[in-house]
Amino acid sequence: MDYQQQEQQHQQQLEAAAGQLLRIQRIEAFQPPLPITHLLAASGRLLMAFPSNYLHCIDTRRSDSKALQRLELAKSGGSDDRLHSLFFDPTGTHIIASMQSGCVLYACWPNNRHHQDAGIAIKPIAKLKDQLVDSVAWCPSGDDGIAYSGKGAGGTGPILVGTADGHIYELALFADAGGSGGSGGGGMRHAMGLLGGDDKKADQYCHQLFSLGKTVTGLQLGVIQSADVADSSRNKKRRYFLLASTPVHLYEFKGKLAITADGSSAHYAPLFAKALSEAGGPPFKSHPPDLGRSCLKLLRTSPKGADYTVAWLSGLGCYCGFLDHGLPNFCTDKCILLPYENKQVPITAESLNYHVVLLYTDRLAVHSLLNGLAVSRVDAQDRGQLTYRGMAFDSSARLLWAFTEVGVYKVDIGDERSLAWRIYLQLGQHEQALQCCPSQAERSQVYALLAEKFFADGKFVDSANLFSKSDRPFEHTALKFLSAPNGDVDGLKILLKCRLNADLTSESGAGGGDAVLLIWLTELYLKKLGAWRDIGRQDSQDYALESEEFRRFLAKPQLKPLLERLRHVIYQLMQSHADSENLVYLACMLNDQDSIVLFYLENEDYTEALKTIDRHPRCPVLHVRHAQLLLSQVPEKTSYPGRLVTYIEAASAKASLAADRHQQSVSLPFDAKYALDLCQRSNLKKPCVRLHHLLGHYREGVALALEFDVALAKSLANLPQEQDEKRALWLMVARHVITKEKDVPRAMEFLDDCPDLLSIEDVLPFFPDFATIDSFKDAICRSLDQYKDRMGALRQRMDKCTEYATAVRSRMASNKMACQTVSANQFCSASSCSYGGPLLTGTFLAYPCGHCLHLDCAKATVVSAGQVGPLPRPEDDCPLCGELAITCIDVPI
Repeated sequence: MDYQQQEQQHQQQLEAAAGQLLRIQRIEAFQPPLPITHLLAASGRLLMAFPSNYLHCIDTRRSDSKALQRLELAKSGGSDDRLHSLFFDPTGTHIIASMQSGCVLYACWPNNRHHQDAGIAIKPIAKLKDQLVDSVAWCPSGDDGIAYSGKGAGGTGPILVGTADGHIYELALFADAGGSGGSGGGGMRHAMGLLGGDDKKADQYCHQLFSLGKTVTGLQLGVIQSADVADSSRNKKRRYFLLASTPVHLYEFKGKLAITADGSSAHYAPLFAKALSEAGGPPFKSHPPDLGRSCLKLLRTSPKGADYTVAWLSGLGCYCGFLDHGLPNFCTDKCILLPYENKQVPITAESLNYHVVLLYTDRLAVHSLLNGLAVSRVDAQDRGQLTYRGMAFDSSARLLWAFTEVGVYKVDIGDERSLAWRIYLQLGQHEQALQCCPSQAERSQVYALLAEKFFADGKFVDSANLFSKSDRPFEHTALKFLSAPNGDVDGLKILLKCRLNADLTSESGAGGGDAVLLIWLTELYLKKLGAWRDIGRQDSQDYALESEEFRRFLAKPQLKPLLERLRHVIYQLMQSHADSENLVYLACMLNDQDSIVLFYLENEDYTEALKTIDRHPRCPVLHVRHAQLLLSQVPEKTSYPGRLVTYIEAASAKASLAADRHQQSVSLPFDAKYALDLCQRSNLKKPCVRLHHLLGHYREGVALALEFDVALAKSLANLPQEQDEKRALWLMVARHVITKEKDVPRAMEFLDDCPDLLSIEDVLPFFPDFATIDSFKDAICRSLDQYKDRMGALRQRMDKCTEYATAVRSRMASNKMACQTVSANQFCSASSCSYGGPLLTGTFLAYPCGHCLHLDCAKATVVSAGQVGPLPRPEDDCPLCGELAITCIDVPI
């Protein structure tokens, strides 16, 4: 599969993954009593608002009767007072409700189950009286939270609030987690009458920090950098940023915080210090016009990092993307602008890790933050009847909640990374694609696709490294690199090295494949080095670098056991490429001095061989092993005549040579005839028999063996290959046994040793005249039985021959009276007669089969058959149905 085909398959997989990103399901079990006006979600909790200022607090993690808490907000502005806005912190604990009358309420919904059962207390925020709150930035939680004494059970810590008149306030809220009585559970909790009295106020302090001049539609607070510092000093090491939006502008504030435990000064004031001191104010993005609808969403994509995604609904479109605080001007400069489809403004937007979800009245649209393209669309289940009113995102549970006036829908979010890594790959950002891959299978696809691209671009080394990390079959990849343009083998070497390392480190082993890979790699190195030597570049830097790389490869510790096992094969490879330097290097590395000595001797470099022997721990043994060759080639360096003569004289005097000295030579030089003469003079009969056998004198050997050992003579008689010679030798043995030893029973046993060579008739002449028939009666009977069987077989053959001769004679007699009649109007049997048809118009042939052909027609038929070799005579056999017709049966008619 080439690179283009890989791209097409990748695009199909991308479209399939996009269709599974969002899965929407209506919550049938929940039937709202009134039309829903607001819905928020956090930490597995849902907060819903209804007309007449009722709130339902639902804990989706509980299944008992306490899972639902009902609240009724205060109506300080009279019976027509309505809810203006509702806010829910990320922990699902703190609730802020802004009424159209200007009353702002705070409620704490504790996470502790015991406190949950006690009910939810509602308190007014007196210092925000007569304000319409449109945005809230909650205090960061966890390790990035702000050290503040009021934050904890029932406390929000320092938060930022944006109002409709453009002001930004900092305040901290606190409420008794146990409430102030009431039914709790399913009862109604009223805020009426709680607006007066300092002991019932929720705010501890409130400071106005900045004014944007227009409605603050969004406030989002985040961390730029984190510090691993404990206690309250960590806030001094940490920098924060604040994004604030109006219907047309998006502002950015950065800085450290001022830490005070009592709230005497604003914690977030340093964020606005630079904007207040400069004439131009804070940096901002301007996206007119004012569409009357705007929201700002921020999502922290890593729990302990400083990575965020942002989405802002502005007049020009949805401005979304990844924040980059390393940019010189604005952290959102790398964001992209998504124009609205058909100029239809979404109701709201939610930012995910790699996507942004836009909610329209009839659908949910998902766009990628990486390239801005639409990747998925989920239409409303009750399309045409109900319209979406809003959407909330629970970041801890990774769930979207959409709602209409009469229904709630849960939207499950699939694994965004299954789409993100594919888009990264399309954009050429391969490192990011690898980081986004959810599993090894996806990473393997990235490696394979990138490797194909590198291979197409001619980057074979990079391609091989990536192929080795993918799950592409090794055989397929190796064949691909074997066909690389320009005969490049560097990529193939990298691929083989990676596979060899993987086989050596795997627990299952390679099953013999590691040996093939090692030999293949060695051949590639030797071939490249040999090519450079052929063109005279053995002194070049490239040759030195390649040789050094080859030696580093051989010196790897994990390869040593394999090299020990395959050293002779690798030696042969190096010798075939005439690479003596690396052969000596490998042998020295393996401490194989014997092979080095043999190599030098085969190349007639006797001086180096002698130096190697002298350095070897087994120097005396090697000296003796190669003494004959070294003495003949370099006698001046290997022999000392004075000492040698003294040794020979002493050895001759003592005659104390070791008994196994003859084993030190593979073949001892001697003259067999001379040795036979010496043995005959010394009357050594048995050695003489062995020497006769060695010289091929079987008759002399058998005759000599019969003098002292009949069994030895019999074993020698079996050695010749020819049957006649072997029979003659056995007759010699039989004559000796009968005439010399006069042992008739033993002679009869002797016949059983060679039944195929001798019979009783052959040995009868050797028996004396006084021998009685009783001794060999059984043998004679067996012989007569054999003759009887042979005569019976001959009689059957004669009878068959007589029957055959009689049948032939009768057929010949009948053929004498045979005749064939040819009529005057008979036509030639040939398909194309040269005489026009009538048979009597020319010389013709009549066959016993009944066919009649003109002689010329018969000859033409034989020639047209196209038979290879001599053609048959037409007079001998009918060319239409005889043997010629049978051989031409495969010729088409």
